[in-house]
Amino acid sequence: VDKLNALAGTKYDGKSIEEIILAVANDAEKKGLFNQAAQHFNHTFYFRCTTPNVRGMPQSLESALTAPLGSVEQFKDAFVQAGVNNFGSGWT
Repeated sequence: VDKLNALAGTKYDGKSIEEIILAVANDAEKKGLFNQAAQHFNHTFYFRCTTPNVRGMPQSLESALTAPLGSVEQFKDAFVQAGVNNFGSGWT
């Protein structure tokens, strides 16, 4: 966040995180800025999606998870492995 805060007073000042990501996505010289902004977006998205209220899994989701892997437990194992192998704070 500190690196993104350093954008104050630049042409990105006042832009949303999505606008910054789109503005620098195809600029090789701005790859570091893109990575920082994308990680911030991913974290914000994740925490907006979490809830303290435990809910049951919808049947449609359970079916989608079990079709390729056989069970929800096998999906969980594959998900954990994908997260462990993920670079940085990427999204799994």
